[in-house]
Amino acid sequence: MEATESKFVSHISSFRRQLLCFYQYFLLTVIKCLPVLLYGTEVSPTNPAIIQSLQFTLNKVFFKLFGSLSKECYMEIGYYFVISPIEEIVRKRRD
Repeated sequence: MEATESKFVSHISSFRRQLLCFYQYFLLTVIKCLPVLLYGTEVSPTNPAIIQSLQFTLNKVFFKLFGSLSKECYMEIGYYFVISPIEEIVRKRRD
């Protein structure tokens, strides 16, 4: 009985560490770094290549967090995390 309980506690502890790592990475990249990247779009001219590059950066963050998925899945993840596509964010910041 104690071995099973010990195994369960170690699995919970491992899951908790992974969740904490996920949360820290998400905060660092999406909450802290992405706004800094977007500040440049307010003052400098942007073209479709720059917007695509920023979207690629955001997709890479989702790739690191959730693994390899399609672009549509990344857009859906952004929707559920209330992160709009970069093109919309840039347009809103300019208006």
